[in-house]
Amino acid sequence: GLFTQPIFEKSLASVRWLARMEATHKVRSIWLLCFVYILQEAPESLIRKAIQTYSNPSDARIHRFIRLLRLGSSTFQSFIDQERHCMFPADIDKGISPWLLQESFNTLCATTILVVEESVNPTSIVPNEQRKMIQGILDLLLHVLTTPQSSVTHLRAVGGAIQALEKFGTQMFLEI
Repeated sequence: GLFTQPIFEKSLASVRWLARMEATHKVRSIWLLCFVYILQEAPESLIRKAIQTYSNPSDARIHRFIRLLRLGSSTFQSFIDQERHCMFPADIDKGISPWLLQESFNTLCATTILVVEESVNPTSIVPNEQRKMIQGILDLLLHVLTTPQSSVTHLRAVGGAIQALEKFGTQMFLEI
């Protein structure tokens, strides 16, 4: 929990810089792995509080947060396409890489569900901002669904999409 806020703040401040890098760039990969590690290990209450703060209509940093999640998704997708993912011996790499990939995508999906839960009310005040946010969430979930993942990961993504549909309403999705 100690590093949650600094990692979030520095990541939000660096989202444009990270987006300019190739998905396979080592700095981007390591940065986003650290970000996802914090998402996985930090107390959920800290993550929820941060998302609530980012969802404030006067601040609207939630779009950068969602963009970080989307950057993580495209970065981790590039792990599938690479022959070697780390400097471990090949036999260890074969076991760690698929696990790391699945855990990363599972964490992104779980965090997306938190974003939906925590941002539905604050963003309802500004429908255009909410629409933009929903578009980012759907892009992320669709990307996860179109990557070769485990059935557990796909079920999390579908669950996130269903939850977003229920929370934001079908009309909003029809407009997007």
